[in-house]
Amino acid sequence: MPLCTIYANCQADGLAHFMKKTERGAKFDYAIHHNWQIIMGEEDPKGVMENAAKSDVFITMPTPSLKYGQLSSEEMIKTVPAHCKVLRFSYQFNYGFFPIIVWPGGYETAEALKARARVGDTSLLDDFDAGKLHFDCAIRMLQCLAEQERRERTCDIKTTGFILSNFQKVKLFLDQHHPASAMYAELAKQVDWHLDPDRCEHIWEHPLTILWEGDNEAKMNGAIPLSPFTIRELNMTMNPDPDQRGQYREVLGLMIQDKGVK
Repeated sequence: MPLCTIYANCQADGLAHFMKKTERGAKFDYAIHHNWQIIMGEEDPKGVMENAAKSDVFITMPTPSLKYGQLSSEEMIKTVPAHCKVLRFSYQFNYGFFPIIVWPGGYETAEALKARARVGDTSLLDDFDAGKLHFDCAIRMLQCLAEQERRERTCDIKTTGFILSNFQKVKLFLDQHHPASAMYAELAKQVDWHLDPDRCEHIWEHPLTILWEGDNEAKMNGAIPLSPFTIRELNMTMNPDPDQRGQYREVLGLMIQDKGVK
């Protein structure tokens, strides 16, 4: 069977899962290599180099050669056979679909709320209970999309337009950097279009529908519940996830306790 090598972060697993659901994708053997494991020395780079050299399709998430040298995606691409189809897709992320995100160094949320947390304003919890807080979800979402659009200028697979067209009606992210099933289905559909020798002129005309069961069919790690605050601020048509209120209230309390910084 022809070989498809994917050299990317953990999103490689979700992409491969959904590619296998397509007629073209089901004809490949898959070699998945996580770039972060190789860059951090947790995986021997010999495996991805050997697979790249015999790949029929090589899909990668761009990593700069100036920073990562021989382990970068661009250096790996230089080793693929002449017949190999090379496709690039950007890191899929978005903070704006979640009111608060906990980082190792702090919290990602509306700046006005962090300012109140820095002075220990416990009335934030009362305003949360009353539904009065504003988390700047739309602004944060668009900031992420602007950065993703910039990154996608050098990619074959582009999803910013899909996100803008669908975020109000379909769950697209499990957490800030783990796409949901709908996103992986779109990524796989675009890969299929690029692999189709008789493809139509535009990706959006590609006659392929990929169905899925549940928002996390690929069983990826990480999940942050959808909040009614996000639904309100982004004018979504979905229902909030169950048990989300207690989780967000706890995080808000920790942010006040930490004064906005962990």
